[in-house]
Amino acid sequence: MKNISLLVTMVSIVLLSTVSYAQESLYLNKNGKTLRLLASNPNSEIGSSVGNITFWYSGVGYNKLTIGSLESNGSGVFKSNLDAIMTYQTSDNSWLYSQWKDKTGTRRAYMGLDKNLTNFRLTLQNGTSNFLFSGGNVGIGTVNPTEKLSVNGKIHTKEIKVDMIGWSDFVFETTYDLPTLKEVEKYIIDKGHLKDIPSAKEVKQNGILLGEMNAKLLQKIEELTLYIIEQDKEMDIQREKIKNIEHRNNIFQDIIKRLENLEKKE
Repeated sequence: MKNISLLVTMVSIVLLSTVSYAQESLYLNKNGKTLRLLASNPNSEIGSSVGNITFWYSGVGYNKLTIGSLESNGSGVFKSNLDAIMTYQTSDNSWLYSQWKDKTGTRRAYMGLDKNLTNFRLTLQNGTSNFLFSGGNVGIGTVNPTEKLSVNGKIHTKEIKVDMIGWSDFVFETTYDLPTLKEVEKYIIDKGHLKDIPSAKEVKQNGILLGEMNAKLLQKIEELTLYIIEQDKEMDIQREKIKNIEHRNNIFQDIIKRLENLEKKE
């Protein structure tokens, strides 16, 4: 009897081994859903032909799945029933980032902490040239951005380009009603600031629009230019008058000298 049991066991081992080497997989079928555990050299697989595979844990102790490398031929979804927080933790306090590669394995972008974990980088490379936001607002130093880019702090840049519709050259048109300097003086006395320029109170409350303010400042510069041109014309007239007065004065001085000389002769 013992010999029969031993023989059955050996046959079972042989059959299982044959199936294992021939199929290199284990299929478990329940309600039309198939789970396949495939062990092939050099890779191993776990997959389902229908539906999803869920790793779950219920009990006391560790609740984690450790993966050395994860590769997907399609989309991947990480779902949490709690706060949906995904954590990346380094074991040596060195580089810690996510990277994106094309089908050749060339890295096109990466995002994360650099060496020594001192800076958080977003880097595009190898032909990837633009980082785009298709919607929403971006805030730096603020959690409530109200514009496409809201910065609560200083900005250091080499140049700012502002697209404008309209400019202040209308000041030089013949139909422009240039206020007199007397009118400018009266407005300043009454309002405490230049016309068309916001007051200090308005700027403190609403800030300024850089493009619009530059246009208004240019308007005032062009008005000042017209005042200077007008004053230069008036000065030309005054200079001509002074020149005529000096000429007449020279004539008078010459007449006086002649009269004095005549008196001396007598």
